Amino acid sequence: MSIRCKDLMELPSLQKLKLVAGRDGLDRVVRWVHVADVPQVTDWVQGGELLFITGIGIKKGTGTLLELIDSVQKKKLSGLVINVGPYIQEIPEEAIKLADSSGFPVFSLPWEVKLVEVTADICRTIILKQMEEKSLWDLVENILFGPMENQEIIIDRAAYYGYDLTNPHQVAIVDVDDFASYLKEAGIRDEKRVLEIKMLFHQIIQEVLGRHKCKALSVLHSDSVIIILPTKGNEERLNKMLTEDIKESMSSKIPGMSVSIGLGNSSLWLKDLKESLIQAEQALAVAKMFKGRNQTLYYKEIGYYKLLFKMGHRTDLEEFFLETLGDLLTHDKNHGGELLSTLNMYLEENGNLARTIERLYVHRNTLKYRLEKIENLTGRSLGNAQDRLNLQMGLAVGRFLNMWTK
Repeated sequence: MSIRCKDLMELPSLQKLKLVAGRDGLDRVVRWVHVADVPQVTDWVQGGELLFITGIGIKKGTGTLLELIDSVQKKKLSGLVINVGPYIQEIPEEAIKLADSSGFPVFSLPWEVKLVEVTADICRTIILKQMEEKSLWDLVENILFGPMENQEIIIDRAAYYGYDLTNPHQVAIVDVDDFASYLKEAGIRDEKRVLEIKMLFHQIIQEVLGRHKCKALSVLHSDSVIIILPTKGNEERLNKMLTEDIKESMSSKIPGMSVSIGLGNSSLWLKDLKESLIQAEQALAVAKMFKGRNQTLYYKEIGYYKLLFKMGHRTDLEEFFLETLGDLLTHDKNHGGELLSTLNMYLEENGNLARTIERLYVHRNTLKYRLEKIENLTGRSLGNAQDRLNLQMGLAVGRFLNMWTK
Protein backbone atom coordinates (compact mmCIF):
# COMPACT_ATOMS: atom_id res chain seq x y z
CA MET A 1 0.00 0.00 0.00
CA SER A 2 2.98 2.33 0.46
CA ILE A 3 4.09 4.72 -2.26
CA ARG A 4 7.20 3.41 -4.00
CA CYS A 5 9.52 5.10 -6.45
CA LYS A 6 7.99 3.20 -9.36
CA ASP A 7 4.56 4.59 -8.46
CA LEU A 8 5.66 8.21 -8.85
CA MET A 9 5.34 8.39 -12.63
CA GLU A 10 1.67 7.43 -12.36
CA LEU A 11 0.86 10.67 -10.52
CA PRO A 12 -0.70 13.33 -12.79
CA SER A 13 1.81 15.99 -11.77
CA LEU A 14 4.76 13.73 -12.56
CA GLN A 15 4.01 12.71 -16.12
CA LYS A 16 7.27 14.38 -17.22
CA LEU A 17 9.35 12.57 -14.60
CA LYS A 18 11.97 10.35 -16.25
CA LEU A 19 14.02 7.57 -14.67
CA VAL A 20 17.66 7.92 -15.69
CA ALA A 21 19.39 5.49 -13.29
CA GLY A 22 18.90 2.98 -10.48
CA ARG A 23 16.10 0.87 -11.93
CA ASP A 24 16.85 -1.91 -9.43
CA GLY A 25 15.77 0.38 -6.59
CA LEU A 26 12.31 1.30 -7.86
CA ASP A 27 10.67 -0.70 -5.07
CA ARG A 28 12.05 1.71 -2.44
CA VAL A 29 9.30 3.19 -0.31
CA VAL A 30 8.86 6.98 -0.38
CA ARG A 31 8.01 8.12 3.16
CA TRP A 32 8.14 11.89 2.45
CA VAL A 33 9.77 14.49 0.20
CA HIS A 34 12.58 16.93 0.86
CA VAL A 35 13.74 19.83 -1.30
CA ALA A 36 17.30 21.05 -0.81
CA ASP A 37 20.01 22.88 -2.68
CA VAL A 38 22.92 22.38 -0.30
CA PRO A 39 25.39 19.49 -0.56
CA GLN A 40 25.14 18.85 3.22
CA VAL A 41 21.56 17.64 2.84
CA THR A 42 22.22 14.49 4.91
CA ASP A 43 22.19 16.66 8.03
CA TRP A 44 18.49 17.35 7.43
CA VAL A 45 17.03 13.99 6.41
CA GLN A 46 16.13 10.84 8.34
CA GLY A 47 15.97 8.22 5.59
CA GLY A 48 13.17 7.21 3.24
CA GLU A 49 12.72 10.71 1.78
CA LEU A 50 12.61 11.48 -1.93
CA LEU A 51 15.08 14.31 -2.44
CA PHE A 52 14.51 17.10 -4.99
CA ILE A 53 17.40 19.35 -6.06
CA THR A 54 17.59 22.20 -8.57
CA GLY A 55 21.37 22.30 -8.60
CA ILE A 56 21.67 25.86 -7.30
CA GLY A 57 24.02 24.75 -4.56
CA ILE A 58 25.91 22.25 -6.72
CA LYS A 59 29.24 23.52 -7.98
CA LYS A 60 30.19 23.12 -11.59
CA GLY A 61 31.57 19.71 -12.48
CA THR A 62 30.42 16.28 -11.43
CA GLY A 63 32.36 15.83 -8.19
CA THR A 64 29.82 17.42 -5.85
CA LEU A 65 26.90 15.64 -7.51
CA LEU A 66 28.67 12.29 -7.17
CA GLU A 67 29.34 13.01 -3.49
CA LEU A 68 25.69 13.93 -3.01
CA ILE A 69 24.42 10.71 -4.63
CA ASP A 70 26.85 8.65 -2.58
CA SER A 71 25.89 10.33 0.70
CA VAL A 72 22.11 10.24 0.24
CA GLN A 73 22.01 6.60 -0.82
CA LYS A 74 24.09 5.72 2.25
CA LYS A 75 21.57 7.67 4.32
CA LYS A 76 18.94 5.33 2.77
CA LEU A 77 16.91 7.98 1.00
CA SER A 78 14.38 6.52 -1.41
CA GLY A 79 15.60 8.39 -4.48
CA LEU A 80 16.82 11.62 -6.05
CA VAL A 81 14.95 13.93 -8.45
CA ILE A 82 17.15 16.38 -10.35
CA ASN A 83 15.44 19.47 -11.71
CA VAL A 84 17.19 19.69 -15.08
CA GLY A 85 17.61 23.29 -16.21
CA PRO A 86 20.02 26.22 -15.90
CA TYR A 87 22.07 24.77 -13.03
CA ILE A 88 22.22 21.10 -14.04
CA GLN A 89 21.61 20.92 -17.77
CA GLU A 90 22.14 17.17 -18.02
CA ILE A 91 22.95 14.39 -15.61
CA PRO A 92 26.60 13.28 -16.01
CA GLU A 93 27.31 9.72 -17.14
CA GLU A 94 29.45 9.15 -14.03
CA ALA A 95 26.46 9.95 -11.82
CA ILE A 96 24.27 7.54 -13.78
CA LYS A 97 26.82 4.75 -13.42
CA LEU A 98 27.16 5.38 -9.68
CA ALA A 99 23.38 5.28 -9.15
CA ASP A 100 23.02 2.16 -11.30
CA SER A 101 25.75 0.34 -9.40
CA SER A 102 24.02 0.91 -6.06
CA GLY A 103 20.43 0.54 -7.27
CA PHE A 104 19.62 4.09 -6.21
CA PRO A 105 16.84 5.67 -8.32
CA VAL A 106 17.71 8.97 -9.95
CA PHE A 107 15.06 10.85 -11.91
CA SER A 108 15.14 13.94 -14.10
CA LEU A 109 12.38 16.54 -14.09
CA PRO A 110 12.15 19.46 -16.55
CA TRP A 111 12.80 22.90 -15.07
CA GLU A 112 9.39 24.25 -16.07
CA VAL A 113 7.58 21.79 -13.79
CA LYS A 114 6.72 23.55 -10.55
CA LEU A 115 8.26 21.72 -7.61
CA VAL A 116 5.74 23.10 -5.15
CA GLU A 117 2.90 21.39 -7.04
CA VAL A 118 4.83 18.15 -7.46
CA THR A 119 5.91 17.84 -3.82
CA ALA A 120 2.42 18.73 -2.61
CA ASP A 121 0.94 16.01 -4.84
CA ILE A 122 3.36 13.38 -3.54
CA CYS A 123 2.81 14.34 0.10
CA ARG A 124 -0.95 14.31 -0.36
CA THR A 125 -0.75 10.84 -1.95
CA ILE A 126 1.44 9.55 0.89
CA ILE A 127 -1.02 10.82 3.50
CA LEU A 128 -3.99 9.31 1.65
CA LYS A 129 -2.20 5.96 1.40
CA GLN A 130 -1.38 6.06 5.10
CA MET A 131 -5.03 6.79 5.89
CA GLU A 132 -6.10 3.93 3.63
CA GLU A 133 -3.65 1.55 5.31
CA LYS A 134 -4.94 2.57 8.74
CA SER A 135 -8.54 2.10 7.63
CA LEU A 136 -7.82 -1.33 6.16
CA TRP A 137 -5.95 -2.38 9.30
CA ASP A 138 -8.95 -1.29 11.38
CA LEU A 139 -11.17 -3.31 9.06
CA VAL A 140 -9.07 -6.47 9.40
CA GLU A 141 -8.75 -5.95 13.16
CA ASN A 142 -12.54 -5.68 13.40
CA ILE A 143 -13.02 -8.91 11.43
CA LEU A 144 -10.34 -11.00 13.16
CA PHE A 145 -9.77 -9.51 16.62
CA GLY A 146 -12.61 -7.23 17.59
CA PRO A 147 -16.33 -7.54 18.19
CA MET A 148 -18.06 -8.25 14.91
CA GLU A 149 -20.04 -5.28 13.63
CA ASN A 150 -22.89 -5.68 11.19
CA GLN A 151 -21.51 -7.88 8.40
CA GLU A 152 -23.08 -5.73 5.70
CA ILE A 153 -21.30 -2.62 7.02
CA ILE A 154 -17.94 -4.39 6.90
CA ILE A 155 -18.64 -5.70 3.39
CA ASP A 156 -19.49 -2.15 2.25
CA ARG A 157 -16.35 -0.71 3.84
CA ALA A 158 -14.20 -3.32 2.11
CA ALA A 159 -15.94 -2.73 -1.22
CA TYR A 160 -15.07 0.99 -1.00
CA TYR A 161 -11.39 -0.04 -1.28
CA GLY A 162 -12.07 -2.64 -3.97
CA TYR A 163 -12.23 -5.79 -1.81
CA ASP A 164 -15.12 -8.24 -2.29
CA LEU A 165 -15.94 -10.02 0.99
CA THR A 166 -19.20 -11.55 -0.24
CA ASN A 167 -17.42 -14.76 -1.32
CA PRO A 168 -15.77 -17.46 0.85
CA HIS A 169 -12.40 -16.56 2.37
CA GLN A 170 -9.73 -18.22 4.48
CA VAL A 171 -7.03 -16.74 6.72
CA ALA A 172 -3.35 -17.27 5.93
CA ILE A 173 -0.48 -16.31 8.20
CA VAL A 174 2.95 -15.76 6.66
CA ASP A 175 5.55 -15.85 9.41
CA VAL A 176 9.32 -15.30 9.25
CA ASP A 177 11.20 -18.41 10.37
CA ASP A 178 13.10 -17.47 13.54
CA PHE A 179 13.12 -13.73 12.84
CA ALA A 180 15.44 -13.03 15.80
CA SER A 181 18.12 -15.35 14.37
CA TYR A 182 17.75 -13.77 10.92
CA LEU A 183 18.30 -10.29 12.36
CA LYS A 184 21.33 -11.49 14.33
CA GLU A 185 22.92 -13.21 11.34
CA ALA A 186 22.24 -10.18 9.15
CA GLY A 187 23.76 -7.88 11.78
CA ILE A 188 20.56 -5.82 12.04
CA ARG A 189 20.13 -4.17 15.43
CA ASP A 190 18.66 -0.77 14.63
CA GLU A 191 14.90 -0.72 15.26
CA LYS A 192 14.33 1.48 12.23
CA ARG A 193 16.07 -1.04 9.99
CA VAL A 194 14.00 -3.85 11.55
CA LEU A 195 10.84 -1.94 10.64
CA GLU A 196 12.11 -1.46 7.09
CA ILE A 197 12.67 -5.21 6.76
CA LYS A 198 9.14 -5.89 8.00
CA MET A 199 7.68 -3.39 5.54
CA LEU A 200 9.69 -4.95 2.68
CA PHE A 201 8.40 -8.35 3.83
CA HIS A 202 4.81 -7.09 3.57
CA GLN A 203 5.52 -5.34 0.27
CA ILE A 204 6.83 -8.56 -1.32
CA ILE A 205 3.65 -10.36 -0.29
CA GLN A 206 1.53 -7.59 -1.80
CA GLU A 207 3.50 -7.86 -5.04
CA VAL A 208 2.90 -11.62 -5.19
CA LEU A 209 -0.81 -11.08 -4.58
CA GLY A 210 -0.85 -8.55 -7.41
CA ARG A 211 1.07 -10.91 -9.70
CA HIS A 212 -1.59 -13.59 -9.11
CA LYS A 213 -4.37 -11.03 -9.59
CA CYS A 214 -5.54 -11.86 -6.07
CA LYS A 215 -7.37 -8.97 -4.42
CA ALA A 216 -6.85 -9.87 -0.77
CA LEU A 217 -6.70 -7.89 2.46
CA SER A 218 -3.30 -8.15 4.13
CA VAL A 219 -1.84 -6.52 7.23
CA LEU A 220 1.49 -6.59 9.00
CA HIS A 221 1.02 -8.04 12.48
CA SER A 222 4.13 -8.36 14.68
CA ASP A 223 6.60 -10.54 12.70
CA SER A 224 3.88 -11.93 10.45
CA VAL A 225 1.58 -10.86 7.66
CA ILE A 226 -2.06 -11.92 7.96
CA ILE A 227 -3.95 -12.35 4.69
CA ILE A 228 -7.69 -12.82 4.19
CA LEU A 229 -7.63 -14.88 0.99
CA PRO A 230 -10.62 -15.38 -1.33
CA THR A 231 -11.44 -19.07 -1.96
CA LYS A 232 -14.25 -18.84 -4.49
CA GLY A 233 -14.34 -21.78 -6.90
CA ASN A 234 -10.90 -23.37 -7.36
CA GLU A 235 -9.05 -20.50 -5.69
CA GLU A 236 -8.12 -22.67 -2.69
CA ARG A 237 -5.93 -24.68 -5.05
CA LEU A 238 -4.60 -21.46 -6.54
CA ASN A 239 -3.86 -20.18 -3.04
CA LYS A 240 -1.42 -23.05 -2.56
CA MET A 241 0.40 -21.93 -5.73
CA LEU A 242 0.33 -18.38 -4.40
CA THR A 243 1.85 -19.36 -1.05
CA GLU A 244 4.67 -21.23 -2.80
CA ASP A 245 5.36 -18.08 -4.84
CA ILE A 246 5.44 -16.04 -1.61
CA LYS A 247 8.08 -18.36 -0.12
CA GLU A 248 10.22 -18.30 -3.26
CA SER A 249 9.95 -14.52 -3.65
CA MET A 250 10.85 -13.94 -0.01
CA SER A 251 14.00 -16.05 -0.12
CA SER A 252 15.15 -14.50 -3.41
CA LYS A 253 14.49 -10.86 -2.49
CA ILE A 254 15.64 -11.03 1.15
CA PRO A 255 18.65 -13.38 1.19
CA GLY A 256 18.84 -15.51 4.31
CA MET A 257 15.15 -15.16 5.11
CA SER A 258 12.61 -17.95 4.85
CA VAL A 259 8.95 -17.98 5.81
CA SER A 260 6.38 -20.60 6.77
CA ILE A 261 2.66 -20.31 6.11
CA GLY A 262 -0.36 -21.63 7.96
CA LEU A 263 -3.83 -21.60 6.40
CA GLY A 264 -7.18 -21.95 8.15
CA ASN A 265 -10.39 -23.34 6.74
CA SER A 266 -12.51 -21.41 4.26
CA SER A 267 -15.80 -19.82 5.27
CA LEU A 268 -18.48 -17.69 3.65
CA TRP A 269 -19.31 -15.92 6.91
CA LEU A 270 -17.01 -13.18 8.17
CA LYS A 271 -17.75 -14.10 11.79
CA ASP A 272 -16.11 -17.50 11.16
CA LEU A 273 -12.83 -15.93 10.04
CA LYS A 274 -11.80 -15.53 13.70
CA GLU A 275 -11.84 -19.34 13.88
CA SER A 276 -9.97 -19.52 10.56
CA LEU A 277 -7.29 -17.28 12.10
CA ILE A 278 -6.93 -19.64 15.09
CA GLN A 279 -6.72 -22.58 12.70
CA ALA A 280 -4.03 -20.82 10.64
CA GLU A 281 -2.04 -20.18 13.85
CA GLN A 282 -2.30 -23.84 14.81
CA ALA A 283 -1.33 -25.05 11.33
CA LEU A 284 1.66 -22.70 11.42
CA ALA A 285 2.69 -23.97 14.87
CA VAL A 286 2.55 -27.61 13.71
CA ALA A 287 4.49 -26.78 10.55
CA LYS A 288 7.28 -25.13 12.55
CA MET A 289 7.34 -27.87 15.24
CA PHE A 290 7.39 -30.88 12.98
CA LYS A 291 8.31 -29.86 9.47
CA GLY A 292 10.98 -27.19 9.98
CA ARG A 293 11.53 -24.04 7.94
CA ASN A 294 10.00 -22.85 4.67
CA GLN A 295 6.77 -24.85 5.07
CA THR A 296 3.12 -24.47 4.09
CA LEU A 297 0.44 -26.32 6.02
CA TYR A 298 -3.36 -26.26 5.94
CA TYR A 299 -5.32 -26.72 9.15
CA LYS A 300 -7.14 -29.69 7.61
CA GLU A 301 -3.75 -31.40 7.21
CA ILE A 302 -2.65 -31.32 10.86
CA GLY A 303 -4.56 -34.49 11.79
CA TYR A 304 -4.73 -35.47 15.47
CA TYR A 305 -2.93 -32.29 16.54
CA LYS A 306 -6.36 -30.67 16.31
CA LEU A 307 -7.28 -32.73 19.38
CA LEU A 308 -4.16 -31.62 21.26
CA PHE A 309 -4.98 -27.96 20.66
CA LYS A 310 -8.57 -28.51 21.76
CA MET A 311 -7.58 -30.26 25.00
CA GLY A 312 -6.05 -27.07 26.31
CA HIS A 313 -4.91 -28.49 29.69
CA ARG A 314 -1.13 -28.71 29.55
CA THR A 315 -0.96 -30.71 32.81
CA ASP A 316 -3.07 -33.51 31.32
CA LEU A 317 -0.85 -33.67 28.25
CA GLU A 318 2.32 -33.63 30.36
CA GLU A 319 0.96 -36.45 32.48
CA PHE A 320 0.26 -38.55 29.38
CA PHE A 321 3.74 -37.92 27.97
CA LEU A 322 5.52 -38.74 31.24
CA GLU A 323 3.45 -41.89 31.78
CA THR A 324 4.19 -43.05 28.25
CA LEU A 325 7.77 -41.90 27.63
CA GLY A 326 9.01 -40.34 30.86
CA ASP A 327 11.50 -43.17 31.52
CA LEU A 328 13.00 -42.75 28.06
CA LEU A 329 13.35 -39.01 28.63
CA THR A 330 15.10 -39.60 31.97
CA HIS A 331 17.42 -42.21 30.45
CA ASP A 332 18.42 -39.92 27.59
CA LYS A 333 19.10 -37.02 29.97
CA ASN A 334 21.15 -39.14 32.39
CA HIS A 335 23.12 -41.13 29.82
CA GLY A 336 23.28 -38.78 26.84
CA GLY A 337 21.20 -41.35 25.00
CA GLU A 338 19.13 -41.19 21.84
CA LEU A 339 16.25 -43.52 22.68
CA LEU A 340 13.50 -40.96 22.01
CA SER A 341 14.90 -39.95 18.62
CA THR A 342 15.55 -43.60 17.74
CA LEU A 343 11.95 -44.53 18.59
CA ASN A 344 10.64 -41.57 16.61
CA MET A 345 12.68 -42.49 13.54
CA TYR A 346 11.77 -46.19 13.79
CA LEU A 347 8.05 -45.33 13.91
CA GLU A 348 8.41 -42.80 11.07
CA GLU A 349 9.85 -45.64 8.98
CA ASN A 350 6.92 -47.90 9.93
CA GLY A 351 9.19 -50.32 11.76
CA ASN A 352 11.51 -50.86 8.79
CA LEU A 353 14.91 -51.75 10.32
CA ALA A 354 16.95 -51.18 7.14
CA ARG A 355 15.64 -47.65 6.52
CA THR A 356 15.98 -46.75 10.23
CA ILE A 357 19.60 -47.97 10.24
CA GLU A 358 20.30 -45.90 7.13
CA ARG A 359 18.88 -42.74 8.73
CA LEU A 360 20.60 -43.29 12.09
CA TYR A 361 23.96 -44.39 10.64
CA VAL A 362 24.24 -47.16 13.26
CA HIS A 363 25.00 -50.89 13.20
CA ARG A 364 22.05 -53.29 13.05
CA ASN A 365 22.90 -54.68 16.49
CA THR A 366 23.01 -51.15 17.95
CA LEU A 367 19.49 -50.46 16.69
CA LYS A 368 18.21 -53.79 18.03
CA TYR A 369 19.75 -53.06 21.44
CA ARG A 370 18.09 -49.62 21.55
CA LEU A 371 14.69 -51.02 20.55
CA GLU A 372 14.89 -53.67 23.27
CA LYS A 373 15.84 -50.97 25.77
CA ILE A 374 12.83 -48.91 24.66
CA GLU A 375 10.48 -51.83 25.15
CA ASN A 376 11.91 -52.59 28.61
CA LEU A 377 11.71 -48.96 29.83
CA THR A 378 8.23 -48.26 28.45
CA GLY A 379 6.73 -51.67 29.15
CA ARG A 380 5.27 -51.67 25.63
CA SER A 381 5.85 -53.93 22.66
CA LEU A 382 6.84 -52.43 19.33
CA GLY A 383 5.15 -55.40 17.67
CA ASN A 384 1.78 -54.45 19.13
CA ALA A 385 -0.28 -51.96 17.08
CA GLN A 386 -1.98 -50.44 20.14
CA ASP A 387 1.33 -49.99 21.96
CA ARG A 388 2.90 -48.40 18.87
CA LEU A 389 -0.03 -45.96 18.65
CA ASN A 390 0.42 -44.95 22.31
CA LEU A 391 4.14 -44.44 21.82
CA GLN A 392 3.56 -42.39 18.68
CA MET A 393 0.99 -40.23 20.46
CA GLY A 394 3.43 -39.78 23.35
CA LEU A 395 6.13 -38.57 20.97
CA ALA A 396 3.68 -36.17 19.32
CA VAL A 397 2.55 -34.77 22.68
CA GLY A 398 6.16 -34.34 23.82
CA ARG A 399 7.06 -32.41 20.68
CA PHE A 400 3.85 -30.41 20.99
CA LEU A 401 4.82 -29.39 24.53
CA ASN A 402 8.47 -28.90 23.55
CA MET A 403 9.51 -31.52 26.12
CA TRP A 404 11.82 -33.19 23.60
CA THR A 405 13.21 -32.36 20.15
CA LYS A 406 14.44 -34.42 17.26
